[in-house]
Formats: sequence, C-alpha cells, structure tokens
Amino acid sequence: TDRSCLGREDWALWQRAVVLVGMLLIGCGVLFLAWEWSRGDERWKIWQQSWALLTSTSTTRVDSWPGRGLGAYELVMQRTSFGFAHNEWLQGLVELGVLGTGLLLLAVGWATKRAWYQATHSLMDAGWFGVWMALLVSSLIHFPFHLAPIIWVGLCAWAVIERDQGEVGYG
Repeated sequence: TDRSCLGREDWALWQRAVVLVGMLLIGCGVLFLAWEWSRGDERWKIWQQSWALLTSTSTTRVDSWPGRGLGAYELVMQRTSFGFAHNEWLQGLVELGVLGTGLLLLAVGWATKRAWYQATHSLMDAGWFGVWMALLVSSLIHFPFHLAPIIWVGLCAWAVIERDQGEVGYG
C-alpha cells in the first residue's frame, strides 16, 4: 500500500506547479532587473524617441498603419545615432506598421499557445518551448540579429511542434 498522502499523479502535478511558479518568479525577477538596467541605458532614450516617432501628430505619421518597410528604421532615425531599436516589437511597429506587427503578434500568440500545449506532452517540445520563450524575452530588451533569425528560429520551432509525434511523449 502507498503510505504517502499524495498519489503518483498528484506528486507529478505538484512538481510541475512548483517548477512553473519558480520559473515565473525567476522570470519576473530577471525582467525587473532588465527593466531597471535598461532605464539607465541608452535603450530607454531610443525607445522614447521611437515611440515619439510613432505617436507624432505630423502628416508623416500616415504610414504608421502599413509601416515604412523593412530596414526603414535606420533611415527614419538617421538624425540620431541609433541604427536599431533594441526592441523587436517597437522596431516592428515602425517598419511593419500597426497592421503587420498585429499580424505578427497574432502568429506569435498562436505559436506560443500551440507550443505550450505540445510542451506539456513532449520533452523535446518542452526544450523548444524554452528556446521560443527565451527568444521572445530577448526580443523585448535586445536582439541584435533582427527579424531574419527570429523568423528562422520560429519556423524551426514551428516545424518541431507540428511534426507527427506518433506515440512519443511523457508516457
């Protein structure tokens, strides 16, 4: 007979909950430290100028909905020394516009939801989910490679998540 007060499934669920809460706490701590660090860094100035560009009331703001085109951020910000925004989403708003960034956000949201489901059923997918989440977090603070590597890693993660798994999983 089992003398423990928790069954095997309950213990596994408890372990997952503890790991998830621990990861969320660590993530919040890292996010807080990164936020405080970035406020003292030149990134804060870059983000303020980029946001001011997006929300200006001048007639040049008409292209905020469709965007100014890939690679246009450096041209738009040429009065400053900033070549890229150090924030993929903010740079995406300038280059892809509200519509393009919205579509990208929907795709990322769908992929993240799907990846979370798969990560709870496969160890390999859990690893790819970790890569995906690290990529998303780094896209907020600093991502020096810009859009092409994000798309490549995203497509690789998507291919792994959508593959035919057969009966492989946690068991």
